[in-house]
Amino acid sequence: MQVIRLLLFPVSIIYALVVRMRNMLYDRGMLSSTEVGVKSIVIGNISAGGTGKTPFVIWLLNRYAVKSKIAVLSRGYGRKTKGFFKVSASANAQQVGDEPLLIQQRHPGTSVYVCENRVAGAREILAQNPEVSALILDDAFQHRRFSPGLSILLTTWDQPFTDDWYLPTGNLRDWKGAYARANAVVITKCPSHLPLGSKEKWRKKLALHAEQKIAFSTIAYGAAIPVFGTTIKNGSKIILISGIADSRPFESHCNSQYQVLKHFKFQDHHSFKPREIAEILNSIGSFGEPIAIVTTEKDATRLQAFANDLAHTSVSYIPIETKYLLGEEEITGLTDPYILDL
Repeated sequence: MQVIRLLLFPVSIIYALVVRMRNMLYDRGMLSSTEVGVKSIVIGNISAGGTGKTPFVIWLLNRYAVKSKIAVLSRGYGRKTKGFFKVSASANAQQVGDEPLLIQQRHPGTSVYVCENRVAGAREILAQNPEVSALILDDAFQHRRFSPGLSILLTTWDQPFTDDWYLPTGNLRDWKGAYARANAVVITKCPSHLPLGSKEKWRKKLALHAEQKIAFSTIAYGAAIPVFGTTIKNGSKIILISGIADSRPFESHCNSQYQVLKHFKFQDHHSFKPREIAEILNSIGSFGEPIAIVTTEKDATRLQAFANDLAHTSVSYIPIETKYLLGEEEITGLTDPYILDL
């Protein structure tokens, strides 16, 4: 795979020039951005996935959804539908995408929508819900047609966008210089203890301007929650299933809690197929004893489509939360006055 990526380096140069030109056209006003008439916060990244956008959206909702009437708009990546949809409790990941469904399940009182056209989707939300006071747009930093009130950019500790290259050789889907549009940058998936001087080092590494806020967060794992069957105990023998951009932190956590016998890894937003579920169940049977399945919360939304197949198997997911190590006050100081009108 790495060899193929290197061979495609000329393609990545062309891609980089295209995204650079596109950004220049917006920056110079030759292409226009649209404001939708309500407060809006865009959460996004420059890399192609894996920076923790959805947990960050959930963190924002945990903080503000009770105090303000907020709606969430996502593309609904991986869904089999097109156009504008409201995410309901009875929806499935094939209809609306795994991440919007996860957000809806975490915050059933929040209106969550999907639409690939962010401007059209935002306008439709406001037409249907005139009481909405703010919009959170999940994964929309690169959508220049939409003009947000605040932009928060996420990048990971291990793979910051500054050290990456453009698709398909690297993972960058937007121009590196696009970071300058962000009001704040959150370094995600940090080690649990930050080295001394991390804030100053990263401000210099990312070349942030003085007005840009910076914060550092890590993943906090919760106790396993059953999807089918009973709750598993620490030390149990398990099989892992993951279809996320970077499964290494998840795998490391599970290795510290359970006896991991096998890990079925799939691409991010993977749409599971019946033959894959059958292969997983056959693998469990080969051990000759009851073995539980542990998966991510996002993958659990897609595995629900196989309830009949997995009903007699113990399946649990590990919930995650955003936990700040440094700079939470930077983000709340930015978002509080904006959302709450203090």
